[in-house]
Amino acid sequence: MRLHCHAYLQANEIPLLLTERVIRQQHVELTLREQELLRLMMTGYAVDDIAERLGVRPISAATYIKRLYRKLGISGLRELFGLATRAEWA
Repeated sequence: MRLHCHAYLQANEIPLLLTERVIRQQHVELTLREQELLRLMMTGYAVDDIAERLGVRPISAATYIKRLYRKLGISGLRELFGLATRAEWA
């Protein structure tokens, strides 16, 4: 039970920590909606799943993602995860 509870906490806290790290490293102001979008992306949701969670159409979710990439100064998901996992001292 303890291991199950620990795994649950990690699965829910890690995307939030990665989201905070990206925001801090990029020095950008994100709206609450953009922060939620970023957290969903860090969790590993696909565009269709993100659209369902946000209550929008998939094409709108894809547009929101592109705008978020532009705001962060990156071009894709690979760069986003690179930002999130980059060492603080690098």
